[in-house]
This record gives sequence, C-alpha cells and structure tokens, in this order.
Amino acid sequence: MDWTFFWKLMLIVMLGLFALMAIAGTIFGAFDIRRLMAHLRNPDENTDRE
Repeated sequence: MDWTFFWKLMLIVMLGLFALMAIAGTIFGAFDIRRLMAHLRNPDENTDRE
C-alpha cells in the first residue's frame, strides 16, 4: 500500500462519514423542529416526554 492509495482511501472514508452525519443531522433535526413547532402551537397540551 503506497501513500497515494492510503490518502485516497482516507478521503473516501471521511467523505462517506460526513455524508452519513449530514443525513442523520438533517433527519433528527427535522424531528426536533417538528416537536418545537408542535410545542409552540399548543404549549399546555404538549409535555416533554424525555
């Protein structure tokens, strides 16, 4: 294994991890925003279930 292969592999792995984290952050962030909006609409009906 030479150094160019190593850095190409590292680049691909890191880009893949970044893509996974971006997707996960988008999905979980959307859930949080939906929960926030529901709480702002009816603050007395919604309780924190955490």
